[in-house]
Amino acid sequence: MDLTETNLAVFQFIELLSIISFLCIAFALFLLLYIKGKEKKAFR
Repeated sequence: MDLTETNLAVFQFIELLSIISFLCIAFALFLLLYIKGKEKKAFR
């Protein structure tokens, strides 16, 4: 593996981690909003 292949692999790995992180954050926000919505309905 030469330097450009290594850089590409590192970039792809970082890109994958970024996508996974974004999906985790989006899922956590969705879950939080869902739970808040359930709590509001329970108090009615």
